[in-house]
Amino acid sequence: MASVLELKRSLDDLKSSLVQEGILGEQFERLYIAGHAFARELITLFKTEAEKILNELTMDLDHKPVNYQKLDMYAHQLKGDSTSIGATRMVNTCIIFSDCCKAINNDGCVMHLQRLKDDYQLIKTKIESIHKLEDDIIAAGGSIE
Repeated sequence: MASVLELKRSLDDLKSSLVQEGILGEQFERLYIAGHAFARELITLFKTEAEKILNELTMDLDHKPVNYQKLDMYAHQLKGDSTSIGATRMVNTCIIFSDCCKAINNDGCVMHLQRLKDDYQLIKTKIESIHKLEDDIIAAGGSIE
């Protein structure tokens, strides 16, 4: 098993790379100022809400005639949820999706909805990797607070 120091270095490296790649922003790190439990709770809430909104967007985009104003409302909500955890890439995709809604650009909405889904899966996977490293640090006798 890796030492606490090695695990912490891996965690720091992972978080740094996610910021450098534009997947997560500094807000993600700020979540932990209020405590580890709070950050995890907020991230869990984000995942639940994001999945619900992505499902709504998918159903509403398939429903004809498309209500672009409603899609834009969901995109705005998802952007806020993404901002709250520092999911920078997802925030940026929400902005583009919203622009497509305002332009009544169905092809753009379809393309960027898929990008939102891809962004969400990437963020979810990376956050799960972060949580695994945190759990490993605690199991090795370290602390992440």
